[in-house]
This record gives sequence, structure tokens and C-alpha cells, in this order.
Amino acid sequence: MIYRPPNSDGVAEKYVDLLLDCIAQYATLEQTNIITGELNCPKIDWQTYRCPSDYINRLVLDFVIDTGLYQIVDFATRASNILDILLADDLQIITSVTADAPVGLSDHIMVTFKIVSSWHDMPDHQLSRRKAYI
Repeated sequence: MIYRPPNSDGVAEKYVDLLLDCIAQYATLEQTNIITGELNCPKIDWQTYRCPSDYINRLVLDFVIDTGLYQIVDFATRASNILDILLADDLQIITSVTADAPVGLSDHIMVTFKIVSSWHDMPDHQLSRRKAYI
């Protein structure tokens, strides 16, 4: 799980550099990668993969695209913004992504999801599509 504070000053820029470098070190092609957390990038439009050209939003979005990750959360997680992320490099490993009630006094909704850990966990429509590629 990752977290990026909502700041946008020089310290925040250095923080996002270090955060993305850390993720890049551990994300490998030998395994499926799933990243959850809060990026505090409300200006990124995850439906169109567009954002303003400011340093933090552009760097985060370019990193997600360049590493082959997909943002799976497609609903607002705080007010009208998608701040919380569920990134994966295999869209078929995540199922049943839903919004749920906040935990405690949080002002963010909770994102729940299932991870497919075996063929038996995969929904029938995904299983038949996956077998077509094997």
C-alpha cells in the first residue's frame, strides 16, 4: 500500500520521485503486480488517462502508463475525486471492485475487491476468455 501526501511543493515532487523509483524497483515482469493506496492526484482523469502537465500529476500518470499498469478504481473515493488507487498489470486478476462504507471516521470510501488466486476463483466469462489465449 502506498500513500502520497496532497502537497505539491518541491518536497512533494522529490517524494513522488522516490515513491515511483521504489515501486519501479519492486515491480517486475516475473510476477503480477498490484498496488493499492492513495496518490492524491485528483486531476488525473483515469477514464481517459489524461492530466494537467504539472510535475506530480504528469509523472504519476506517465509512470502508470509506461509500466503497463491499469487503474481499476473507476468511481469517486473522496467527494467527487478518485484519490484511492488499485493498480494492476493484469486486469484479469482483480474482480468484484466495489465501493463500500468508510472505515471509522474516514472521509474516503473503502474500495473492496477480490484477487483471483486460481482458475477456480475466476468468473466464468473471464475463464473462457483466458483459456482462448492459452
